[in-house]
Amino acid sequence: MVDVDTADLHRLTDDPGYEQYPAWSPDGRSIVFTQSGSHYGDDIYIMNADGSDLHLLVADAWGYGPVWSHDGRQIAFTTPSDVIQVSMSWTPMGRMCTI
Repeated sequence: MVDVDTADLHRLTDDPGYEQYPAWSPDGRSIVFTQSGSHYGDDIYIMNADGSDLHLLVADAWGYGPVWSHDGRQIAFTTPSDVIQVSMSWTPMGRMCTI
């Protein structure tokens, strides 16, 4: 992430693989992205916009291009053979509780 005031870079992840296809949630609080390179297949992750509270959504998905629904309750991504949709539930405190 880049601080627009100072142009300082701030890395949000520390995995030895590489991350790509980030997408901000409609409310700006979360980022969904694809992580590749650390093992077989590509994983789909979600985290808070500041890099905290990282959660694996789908392991070995071979997915890319995750996008949020307009209401932020679903994420869709593409695989080499299909389009996958993931529904999420949130607690009143804003923490993900089921996928």
